[in-house]
Amino acid sequence: MTSPYEDFAESFCMFMWHHDIFNAMAKYSDNIQKKFLYIDNLMKGFYFDSDTEDLHHFIQNPQQRPWDITRMSLE
Repeated sequence: MTSPYEDFAESFCMFMWHHDIFNAMAKYSDNIQKKFLYIDNLMKGFYFDSDTEDLHHFIQNPQQRPWDITRMSLE
């Protein structure tokens, strides 16, 4: 979080590609909840589907994120 631009980019990617996980993370952090709600307002409910397997991993291990959004394939 050294750059607000990078933070927004990461938050936006989480919202679009891992919406359910980002929403679940928002329940554990007020800062993440503010980011989620801000982007949700911008996108007016539009997002892509999340990876259900990652969601289950996150719910079982809320402090561990099973991916790095910067290495995600866009195919």
